Amino acid sequence: MTPREKSYGTGWRNFTTTLRYGRAQARCECDGRCGRRHPTLLRQRCNNHHNRPSKEMRGLVKLQAAHLCKCDPLCQDPAHVLMLCQPCHLRFDMKENLQKRAIKRILRQQEKSAIAPETPPKGNYSRESIPPVTST
Repeated sequence: MTPREKSYGTGWRNFTTTLRYGRAQARCECDGRCGRRHPTLLRQRCNNHHNRPSKEMRGLVKLQAAHLCKCDPLCQDPAHVLMLCQPCHLRFDMKENLQKRAIKRILRQQEKSAIAPETPPKGNYSRESIPPVTST
């Protein structure tokens, strides 16, 4: 079982392929939920298409599954998933991603402080004020 299957369950690739080419018709399903207006002629929907060049980024657009729910484990209910292009998906998940980054940063700082030896406060010290190093 691959790591992706552990997170999303078996059949995830078939599920997303069906949504990508079926319901989404290989076009980003964002209708402004990412926080950006998508002024196009077709129902105010993002105009990025799967495997086509994007105007917003370099390279080809890849539609990704964005979860609308917080199910654990992540579900395969089509009503809980939108197929979004990378720019829309990043904006859609921005708040959650920033929270995860902040938590990781705090944990890294705590690990460093637990590992790092106690350092004396900064300042000017004379040789006499620094304690001698003793070997044991």
